[in-house]
Amino acid sequence: MLALQKPTLKTKLENLLYHSTIAISSDSRWIVIGSEMGWIRIWDQQENCYSRKIISRSINDIAISQDVNWLAYSEDSDPVYENQNYSNYVQDPKVWVINLKHNAKQFRLEEKTNFINCLKFTQSNLLVSSSKDLQIRIWCVSNRKLLQRIPCYQEIVHLSIHHLEYFLGAISKSICIIHIYYTKNGKLKQFWKTNILSSISISFSYNGHMLLTEGLNEKNRQIYQLWNIQRKKLLRTFKGSFNSIKIAQFSQNDQQLVIKNNDNKIAFVDISKGEEIKIYEKVEADAQICFSRDCKTMVCDDLWERVFVYTM
Repeated sequence: MLALQKPTLKTKLENLLYHSTIAISSDSRWIVIGSEMGWIRIWDQQENCYSRKIISRSINDIAISQDVNWLAYSEDSDPVYENQNYSNYVQDPKVWVINLKHNAKQFRLEEKTNFINCLKFTQSNLLVSSSKDLQIRIWCVSNRKLLQRIPCYQEIVHLSIHHLEYFLGAISKSICIIHIYYTKNGKLKQFWKTNILSSISISFSYNGHMLLTEGLNEKNRQIYQLWNIQRKKLLRTFKGSFNSIKIAQFSQNDQQLVIKNNDNKIAFVDISKGEEIKIYEKVEADAQICFSRDCKTMVCDDLWERVFVYTM
């Protein structure tokens, strides 16, 4: 039986009313918190203080570039009436970008979009978004230009980008089909259907050979499926014994998954064997969780309007 370890609580942020999303920069310095009340707060881990507060509308999603120069966020959409069609209803642009390095004024991407589902930055600071109008858009934020639109057959709710930017992975919500696109030209490379009923997230392994999908099975239980991309083969399903998984992420060497359970434990799992090799206990987390790229820093929140930063 593995000995339980305790992570180190580095920071506890309180009184974060109605916060809706959290993110961590690749260097673990910046913790970004967005709220349904229309604000974003940026916590500086080095200076141990808030470095900036941004006032906006209700925050939907946040992305931070790999070089930590850019922050992008999308606002929640205006309400849609039952007789309105998503594809015909065009709202004001609601994707904003901020240059963090120069502490410059934020700017809006001037493209009429529908209901942004997801935002991701590539390694070279291209911003990728998916929306309910069945399109994926790729932006160059430095000159504020839209580089390309990728038409999709289903609504894409989650994105992942291979770290070398060869491929863009996407998954649709209800039909749960995995799409792999060539990032440079937007052409569909391959696709296949999963057996999950509702998708939650998707992520590439660091070497780009594997894909991790998260979703709900027929018993409405959260599961993770590990896929071989080239063969479209399901390698392993993580469920059950890990006590209702909340989040999972590849370690930097692709040999382990970092898994957060519902019982406030974090397990490092050997991918080849499916066995836990290290377990951390007493991690206060009830809602959202995100890890730094090296999996040594974890940011999570609870139901009492608090955000915690742990070192593993």
